[in-house]
Amino acid sequence: MSRHNPISSKPLCPLAGKPPPRPSRCQLAFAAAAFIAISHGSLAQTDGAAQPPGAFTVPVYEEGSSRVIAVLHGSGRFDLKTSRQVLDTVQVDYRDALGKTNMVMSGKNCIYDFKSKTAVSSEPLRVTTGDARLQLEGIGFVWYQTNKNLVISNEVRTIVRKRATATPPTEEQNYESIELGADRFAFDYSSNLLSYCGNVKLQDSKFEVACDTLTIRRSATNTIEEVHATGGVVVSNRLDRTVTTAQTASYVLRDNEERLELLGRPRWTDGVRNGEAERFDIDRRRNILVAAGRARLAIPRDGSRGLAILDFTRQSVAPASTGASNIIEVRADFLRVEQQAQSQGRTDYTFLAETNVSILDLASGARATADRALFGGNSVLTLSGTPVWTSGERMLRAGTLSYDATTGAFAARTNAFVRFPLLSLTQSSASNITAVARNMASISTNDYIEIHSDEIAYSDGRAVFRPSVKATWLNENAVLGTLTCAELGVTYSNHLERLDAHGGIVFDREPYLQEDVTTVAMHLECDHMSLKVRPEGVPDRLALDGSVAAVLYERPASAPKPTPKQLLCDSVFVSFGSGSNLVAHAEANGKVLLRQQDRSARADHARYSDSTGKMVLTGNPVITLPEGTISGANEVCWEPAAGRYTVSGKFLSRWKRLPLSTNLSGLTTRKP
Repeated sequence: MSRHNPISSKPLCPLAGKPPPRPSRCQLAFAAAAFIAISHGSLAQTDGAAQPPGAFTVPVYEEGSSRVIAVLHGSGRFDLKTSRQVLDTVQVDYRDALGKTNMVMSGKNCIYDFKSKTAVSSEPLRVTTGDARLQLEGIGFVWYQTNKNLVISNEVRTIVRKRATATPPTEEQNYESIELGADRFAFDYSSNLLSYCGNVKLQDSKFEVACDTLTIRRSATNTIEEVHATGGVVVSNRLDRTVTTAQTASYVLRDNEERLELLGRPRWTDGVRNGEAERFDIDRRRNILVAAGRARLAIPRDGSRGLAILDFTRQSVAPASTGASNIIEVRADFLRVEQQAQSQGRTDYTFLAETNVSILDLASGARATADRALFGGNSVLTLSGTPVWTSGERMLRAGTLSYDATTGAFAARTNAFVRFPLLSLTQSSASNITAVARNMASISTNDYIEIHSDEIAYSDGRAVFRPSVKATWLNENAVLGTLTCAELGVTYSNHLERLDAHGGIVFDREPYLQEDVTTVAMHLECDHMSLKVRPEGVPDRLALDGSVAAVLYERPASAPKPTPKQLLCDSVFVSFGSGSNLVAHAEANGKVLLRQQDRSARADHARYSDSTGKMVLTGNPVITLPEGTISGANEVCWEPAAGRYTVSGKFLSRWKRLPLSTNLSGLTTRKP
């Protein structure tokens, strides 16, 4: 490194260019007296002690006071031609309010100029404080007597210990120190400010800071209070290998605080994750970084599922082919990054985002918003403050939301709400939507399911909604059907496999038009329901249990009003035809009651087959007609299409007095 001319007229650092203040009369008088004494070879006096020949001493007084605040002394000779004192050795002792030396500067081959009141040298200079917390070395210096300022022009090196020590520092105390290097240095006595310029590098056992300019402010007791860095600031954490960059940085060191503040759109990265904000605050003692003002954090998806909430798939979502898309992006007004334990060479972090939180999965397009988000190395994301998750046409909202990006498990609590397309529950493609829609009673691509409940829990392919569940089937804004219950379970792999509902189940299907132009509606109540679904989205088997009450309303195009058909029983089992929602087989058990207008049938068991179109009643069947009753038979076979009953076994029939025109041909008997 080339050395600068220490007495050049160009400023060496921001403070070097300041003109020295005008000396006081006392200082001028003392300087003149010292000049006369030395020029005549007499002994200068300081503190009442005689000085040896060649000794040189100049006291520096506090402005407007007789208190000595610094003393420049050395040994050498006086040059009569230049009126300068040439010193082989030189030392400046700074004193505190009690007169105790609190900082010492020492050098050699120095020239003291009586006119400019400066001491100049191109040789090394060493500065130490009385408590040994600060040691500074450099080459080439200028000391200004009038304002007590100091400039070092080359190869500056400083060591600042974080704790004071009255004895030589131990190895541990050396470890707790800050080392600072720069091209140039300036000390402003009046403001107690130390400035470093050019290739500045500050480092300790944990951090390294590089910048263009760095200033250190010392307190009245000469302890380090604040450190400010400007211009291309780079902060490297030696422990977790993170790097933070900014335009400016401020470092505060107090007994109970060690903090670093960075401004100028600072950026943070650990090589995998990166973040930025308007301001960073780093708590070095607790390894916490706080980002404030338009904070942004990017986290790689790696092999995780990203924000695959409501996908209900057990398989991981593969990352996209381009690295830019394999990112989970977090934005918020406030972001906190706390370092956790290191394991297997990896450092884990806990991230806390608050106020206007937005999380975006760039690969899938899924987005989550909330007032507060907490997530860490365990891949669990917790959102609170009415979080809302969206992905395409799917949406989830709740008071709090917890999601594991590794397993896909999630839990939504307090006023949970979900909305998704009905056809997303199937493996249907665009080519077979028409067929599926026809088989599922006119389901269209505009049909949605909305579910309200107090909480949702999903794990390992099963979602549970509870309690007070309300599921609504809509076509755009028109309600097609509703289901209410205490608990609803949804089992899912790559498609909807099974629905299970419990507790006070009520299902209403709003009127819809069938292919035969018959309008159909349905009302169902029971305690338990289980529905198994085929991959194409059509029902496979349905089981109802506990006080089953079902009413089917049918109204042909020519009928003025619908005809209700009622079923009451303890349990029902239904199987559906392949690829359709038509009943293939049904069985009802336990106090079965079938009623249509003024006709009804009671039995212990009832079974229906679509292949025969017959309803078979067994177990004390009783048929009640307007004309009379039939009871005591072993079996009653009812053919609804033909309006005919077939009775087998011994039975008892009771008939009212019938008009001659009454036709009982629909009633037949057969031997058991």
